[in-house]
Amino acid sequence: MSAGDLKCPIVFRGLNGPAAAVAAQHSQCFAALYSNVPGLRVVACYDAEDAKGLLKASIRDDNPVVFLENELMYGVEFEMSEAAMKDDFVLSLDKAKVMREGTDVTITAFSKMVGLAL
Repeated sequence: MSAGDLKCPIVFRGLNGPAAAVAAQHSQCFAALYSNVPGLRVVACYDAEDAKGLLKASIRDDNPVVFLENELMYGVEFEMSEAAMKDDFVLSLDKAKVMREGTDVTITAFSKMVGLAL
């Protein structure tokens, strides 16, 4: 509505999706709900590189961002590339990450389900 004249740089970070011992009413995925709000960016990380690069990009963005994390991923360890270990490592909020190139089929997933898809 402001044609980009107003900025709202804020990040809402929170848990999303299934979690341990929280029952059905606390295990919903709100990504689709948030994604339908015009002007709101929705980010969901899978691995440690995603968490670092996307959170830094979210903080630097001039738009409101909802940063979703799956609680079940907190104890999972991931390898970090040399590039990701540098202080200036940031990922783009405008491009999907390709985990593995294919030739015959495309499988899309986000958050915890990336591991299952791989």
